[in-house]
Amino acid sequence: MTIVDKYISKFNIYIVKNTGAKINIEKILCIQNYILTVILFLTNIYYAKVYHLCKISFALPYKYYYYKSKNEEYYMLEFCYYLTFIIWIYLFLDINYINFKIIGEYIKIYFNLDDDYNIVYYLDYYNIINYMYKCCFLYSTTILTLASFVNNDRFNINKLIYNLTNAIHIDNGFLFLVIQYYNNNNNINYYPNFNDFLNCIILYIYWVINYIIIMSVNLSLNNPKVNTISNGFNSNLLQYIYYHILCCFISLLISWFMFYSFSLQLIVFLISYINVSICSGLYN
Repeated sequence: MTIVDKYISKFNIYIVKNTGAKINIEKILCIQNYILTVILFLTNIYYAKVYHLCKISFALPYKYYYYKSKNEEYYMLEFCYYLTFIIWIYLFLDINYINFKIIGEYIKIYFNLDDDYNIVYYLDYYNIINYMYKCCFLYSTTILTLASFVNNDRFNINKLIYNLTNAIHIDNGFLFLVIQYYNNNNNINYYPNFNDFLNCIILYIYWVINYIIIMSVNLSLNNPKVNTISNGFNSNLLQYIYYHILCCFISLLISWFMFYSFSLQLIVFLISYINVSICSGLYN
């Protein structure tokens, strides 16, 4: 049980003792999450980004402590969590674009800098956001969205952990679906070039190298930590990496075409949504 779960349990007991009302805070959080996700994602792109940033800011540490309480924290080394952290950085930079401009003005006044000074352009801020958006898009629209098939994700109003798993997988795909729809309607062009594709590959190679090093050490232990490779690949690290690289490369190629075809992006998202809905009926 995580710290959050303990406080939720204590709060439920407190409400029952003092009011007699049987309120399940965990269920309330789950329901409001689904409602806010749908409403904000479909109505206001800025607040959709803000809400999703808040959601994954909570989801990542919560899932770490959830796995750690079960001695399974090595699941957090998986690629989807690495990508979600990159998405967190992108959303933080994008949302705070105006704030950084204001900070830049204060710096210019305080240090008596030239009028040409602008912290946004000094940091090449726009190009950083542009690059990160394309990278996050290429990974979110296929790899994270379709991860629901591997993980048997489901919609659930009773368990917070399922909500937060959705935040890592299908919700990331949903966010970049609505962002791309907004960009298309407003003639905002973020079409990637070959360098963007290479940058995505470099980010992936960085994860693969670190994952191989960490998991090689873990698997060599007499009593290794619980991990994906031990559970699904009989501790065969090379086999896991081979299939992972193959699937990710194919997914990146499909995502590339999604930049130019919103219909293809929508179809892939709907396939994942239908799978999550089916799993909700089978496993809840």
